[in-house]
Amino acid sequence: MAARTLSLLVFVLFISASSACIYEFGNRDEAAAKAGGHYDYSYNGLDWPGSFPQCRGKKQSPVMLPGTGAAAEGLKAPAAESFDGTVTNPTILNNTEGLKAPAAKSTFDYGTVTNPIIINNGHTLQVPLPADFKSDVKIPVLGDIATAKATSVLQAGSSGKATYVKAAPAQLHFHTHSEHVVSGYVYPMEMHIVHFVKKDQLPACGDAGCPVVLGVMLALTNDESKVTPELRKVIEAMPLNEGRNATIQGALDVDALLPKDRSYFTYEGSLTTPPCSEGLLWHVLTNPIYITDDLLTRYQEAVGNYDCPHSAAAAAAAAKNANAKNAKVTTESGPADNSGTEGGFQAPPADAKGCVKLADGHNYRAAQPLGSRTILLAA
Repeated sequence: MAARTLSLLVFVLFISASSACIYEFGNRDEAAAKAGGHYDYSYNGLDWPGSFPQCRGKKQSPVMLPGTGAAAEGLKAPAAESFDGTVTNPTILNNTEGLKAPAAKSTFDYGTVTNPIIINNGHTLQVPLPADFKSDVKIPVLGDIATAKATSVLQAGSSGKATYVKAAPAQLHFHTHSEHVVSGYVYPMEMHIVHFVKKDQLPACGDAGCPVVLGVMLALTNDESKVTPELRKVIEAMPLNEGRNATIQGALDVDALLPKDRSYFTYEGSLTTPPCSEGLLWHVLTNPIYITDDLLTRYQEAVGNYDCPHSAAAAAAAAKNANAKNAKVTTESGPADNSGTEGGFQAPPADAKGCVKLADGHNYRAAQPLGSRTILLAA
C-alpha cells in the first residue's frame, strides 16, 4: 500500500512538473491585456461589439465575395476542399456575371523600401511604410472634389468623368486565414496594404484621411518558383514574439507582392480590427499570390500562442532541453540551417522564461453580413 501511495505521489509530482500554461497571442502581457482598447482573436471578432460599438455597424468588413478568374478556375469541382477542410459551395462559383463595373478603376503601383522594419504588435505582423515611400496609387472620385469622399465611385448610378486622387500607402500587414471569403473559399492568408487619401487630395477626408485598403489573397503551393522572393524576405524576417521588431535586410519591392493581374472587387466597408471604423473603400484582388507551407507555418508561429512552464524551475529545465535538442535553432531573424535535424523540422527556441511559440496562430475576423451593399467588379 505504501509503495502504491509513493508511486501515485511520484506520478502526481511528475504531471505537476511537466504541466504548462498556454498564453494566447496578444495576451501574454497582462498589463496590455487589461489596457483600454485591447482585443484578441479568441472568438474571431464575434465578441468585439460588446467593447467596440462601431463593430455593430451595418457596413462592416470582411465580407463574402463571389468568384472570378483564378479564384474560380481552381474551384470548378463540386465539394472542393479548402486548405482547412471546409467545403466550398458549388452554387456560388463563377457567379460574377451580374456584377457591375465601377465608373472608373483604381490603379496600384508601388516602389521599393530599403531595410524596412517588421513589427509583431500582438495582433499581426506589420511593415510600416515611410512617408517618402514612392508609389503611384490613384483612386477615382466622382462629383464635386471639394465635398466627395473616397467611396464616391461606389454610389449607385454614379457616372460622369472621374477625377483621380492619390492614396498614400501607410503600412502592410497579414492575416491567417483570409478574412474575405472568395467564391466560398478560405485562403490560408490575406495581405492588406493600408492607404490614406489626405485632405490635400480630398478636403472632406479631414486630418485623419480617408482609408483605402487593398486586399491580396495568398494561396498554397508546392512550387517554389511561384513564390515571390519578396514574400519570403518578409516572412523569414518576422519576429516570433509580440512586442518585438526586426529588419528586412536590403530593398523590398512592394510591387512584387502583388499578382500581375490586378482586377479587383470593390465595396464600402470598415476596418477589420477595432474600432471597426466604417466609410472605408475596399479593393480585393481577384487573383492570389502564392505561399509555401513552411512560410505559412512560420507566420502561424509568429501569431501563435505561447506554451509556458508553470514555474521558474520548469522554465529553466525547458530552456535547457530546448537548447540541447536544437543546437541549430530558428532565430528571431529567420530560420537557421535545419538540414541536420530529423525530418528537417525544428521547433522555435524557448525564450528566457522557457516559453515556446506554437504554430497554431490565427488572426482573422469572421465575415460580416453584406446587407444592402453592392459589390462591383473592376476586371
